[in-house]
Amino acid sequence: MLTWAVNEHAEVVKRKGKDMERRVTLLVDDVDSHLNPRWQASIVSSILEAIEVLYKKLGSSVRTQLFMTTHSPIVLASLKDSFDPTLDKRFALYLKEGAVSVRDGA
Repeated sequence: MLTWAVNEHAEVVKRKGKDMERRVTLLVDDVDSHLNPRWQASIVSSILEAIEVLYKKLGSSVRTQLFMTTHSPIVLASLKDSFDPTLDKRFALYLKEGAVSVRDGA
């Protein structure tokens, strides 16, 4: 789907004579869902790399923002070397008495 979306965007901007949008926001619910632990450890970096490669092939650069949910400590651990607290943020969601609250997960 990501490849399709980027390629469709490239076609539309080409037809309209405009520049590629250089910002991508991607929302993924339960990114670790049904993945082997090895894949859980590499899924986020793989998605980021795929976006970079797609844009590079089209002769453009990109800034990517990801919003992902996970239950996997493996996914979170895989981010420890690339997590920059000046740019990145982690949130924790809690369900209590039928209401969801959001807290800073730092």
